[in-house]
Amino acid sequence: MRSAKMVERNANMRTQILHAAARVIGRYGYSGCTIARVAARAKIAHGTFYLYFNSQQQLFDELLPSVTGEMLGMVGEAVRGAATVAEMEERGLRANFAYLKKHPYIQRLGSEAEVFAPKAKREYYDKVNRGYRRTLKRIIHGDILLTPDMQAKYDTVGAMIEGARVRLLERHGIESGKVVGVPEDAMQIYLRFVVGGIEAVFGKCAATALPETFPMPAASEKSD
Repeated sequence: MRSAKMVERNANMRTQILHAAARVIGRYGYSGCTIARVAARAKIAHGTFYLYFNSQQQLFDELLPSVTGEMLGMVGEAVRGAATVAEMEERGLRANFAYLKKHPYIQRLGSEAEVFAPKAKREYYDKVNRGYRRTLKRIIHGDILLTPDMQAKYDTVGAMIEGARVRLLERHGIESGKVVGVPEDAMQIYLRFVVGGIEAVFGKCAATALPETFPMPAASEKSD
């Protein structure tokens, strides 16, 4: 029987390997993430890797959900206590982008997972969506028990907004492979878009209304 100290040591080593792999992918992509590079980054012997993972694919399948826990916790803390959907989205997005700017390898880890680790990407987005639905429901419907039909609406809305967040970052928040954050005009347009869409599905209420002081960006005179 393994001691508690040994269990903790093994868990720490797995975490060390996972975070090393995430940084290797941030630099070389999944295609360049060899076990040799991961072992070198984690400062372990090549053979030690196989004490914790059976294969490279097992590593990939566990990677995204595992190393994004800190980011999701940071976003969850940021949206705690938000009274409106707009407040929740703005807090969450700013926290999300701030984390990605400090840990840019996460962006590549997620964007390439569709090809190299689809199982991990589904698990990650399921986790994100559950947290989003929970916060959204608290703001709009409080502690009311949802009907299956209403739960399905939350599932769909959560998935759509998550997709919009990703595209907002890809379109406005990344330059030359670096996360630079989203311009204020784009942020404001996005928030109005989200609130309007949620009101179209669930109806308008105080929990979704934008504050009167929330600025509407001026129309741009530029054209493509």
